[in-house]
Amino acid sequence: TFVIGAAWGYRYYQPEFFDSVEPFLVFFFLLYVATVMLYARRQAPSLANPVDGTLVFGVPIVAFLLQAAIVKGYPYGLAWSAFALGAFYLALAGTVLKRASMRLPAEVFVALGTIFATLTIPLALDGHWTAAAWAIEGAGVLWIGLRQSQWLARAFGLLVQVGGGIFFFTHTTPSADVAVLNSTYVGVLLVALGGVTSGYLLFHYRERLKEFERPISTIALAWGLVWFYAGTLNEIHLSVADAQEIFAWLLVVAAATVAQEEIGRRLAWPALRYAAGANTMLVALTLASATVSVAHPFIGYGGIGWVLAFAAQYKVLRAHETANLGVVLGPRHALSLWTLSALLALEMEWAVDRLLPQSDWSLAAIAIVLSTALTASVALRGRAWPVRGNEPAYIFLAASLFAVAALVWLLRALALPGNAAPLAYVPVMNPLELASLILFLALLSWMLAIRALGRRIEPLLVAYGAIAFIWLNAVLFRAIHHLVGVPYTLNAMLGSVVAQSAISIFWSAIALAAMVMANRLAIRYLWLAGGVLLAVVVIKLFLIDLSSTGAIERIVSFVGVGLLLLIIGYIAPVPPRVNKHAEASS
Repeated sequence: TFVIGAAWGYRYYQPEFFDSVEPFLVFFFLLYVATVMLYARRQAPSLANPVDGTLVFGVPIVAFLLQAAIVKGYPYGLAWSAFALGAFYLALAGTVLKRASMRLPAEVFVALGTIFATLTIPLALDGHWTAAAWAIEGAGVLWIGLRQSQWLARAFGLLVQVGGGIFFFTHTTPSADVAVLNSTYVGVLLVALGGVTSGYLLFHYRERLKEFERPISTIALAWGLVWFYAGTLNEIHLSVADAQEIFAWLLVVAAATVAQEEIGRRLAWPALRYAAGANTMLVALTLASATVSVAHPFIGYGGIGWVLAFAAQYKVLRAHETANLGVVLGPRHALSLWTLSALLALEMEWAVDRLLPQSDWSLAAIAIVLSTALTASVALRGRAWPVRGNEPAYIFLAASLFAVAALVWLLRALALPGNAAPLAYVPVMNPLELASLILFLALLSWMLAIRALGRRIEPLLVAYGAIAFIWLNAVLFRAIHHLVGVPYTLNAMLGSVVAQSAISIFWSAIALAAMVMANRLAIRYLWLAGGVLLAVVVIKLFLIDLSSTGAIERIVSFVGVGLLLLIIGYIAPVPPRVNKHAEASS
């Protein structure tokens, strides 16, 4: 019947024939639907049977295709056709659902009605509203599938939502001029709502799910949240002034974090609470983006935004500790402190550089923030939250990265000659070297805290001593640069007569200090390290100083080193050998 009709329509149909052809198509459609209904009154149809399956599924599909051909010249003609077909099947399902023999056809009619109702949306609306409607409809179908324990309906509901998301991207239209209340952003919010709702429904009815379906709850939640955050970020970029984007975004993140935690707590939905905790990473990524996109993190009202974001973050951390939601709490504490410290360091560097440009004060500001964070991680252990109760996260995880950052800072500082403008340069008493001293003290307090927790720190002490030795040489070179005028480069220092003499005496003084300390504390390996340095100085005197310096510099080098050797021999002889346990304790 339909093949003959299609063949006739292809050859002879004209739009003016619509009034006579449409009733013909509707009649034959109803005729074959009635055939199914009458047959089902005697025997339940088997969808696996070719005849039954063709009558149930083939009739609406072919009829809709023919309908599409004859209404293509009418505005919204196909949308109304899909709506009518969907309404017909849903009404039909409602009339026969209670009959036992009609149970299977009724469920099929529900599915067909839903499909055609779904098709109505993209045929009548733009891509944004289509995606939004599909998302809400998909969540509704999923709910029905969960209530009725129908996995096919659940799968269809999820697929409709995914289809809505794809449709959104493939049918993008420009947003209206109205901020927030435009089809693009409202569509995004509805898609996000559908995903989050689906995630909760799958969690709430998890006992009715098959084993492979249970992880889908988390996936659906993540789908909804990604839509929300990505769409909101895009809307902020389009609607908010550049200087206020950071503030607006952080305001959204802070509000979303608190809302997710509160809703997750009220619904007893751990996944949503974990999502609130995951915003720690979102704040860190925001700062990383801000370093390349804006002049400084506090631009506009950014400072207020950061305060709100961190307040929300620590509120959630405290709530999760109280509720024993211990998933990655330690890394979250560490990441929060890293982000906060990086934020303050960047902002202080920018502010100081504005006040004192082209000087070392801005670099010193970074060291002050690093030292403060490192010291706080150690000093607050056992005393105050958030460090109390989370000592391993702060002393081992967070502080380890601060130690690496301190090393990077010290290496960066080595290359600078020391500019204390607007003040005059004074050895040691200048911003670069004072900041370095504070950083070394913070590192020492950190290592002592590690030892107090029963961990060995000998390798750290060796690295600490090596870095301190290099830094002390940089202090010497800067003093020579400013006081004598030798260029602050390694080649210039090694080729300078004054620098070579100063190095010999300076290294001897360092050796003296190390050996005296070793003698007083009975640390044999420290005395041996000082002795090795002293031996290097003596070799240097004969190989370098004796051959390349003038008479005065040679005399100064030899006399100075000789006096220090006498002092060492008198006041700092080698400590007596002790057992390894006692030496380690000391």
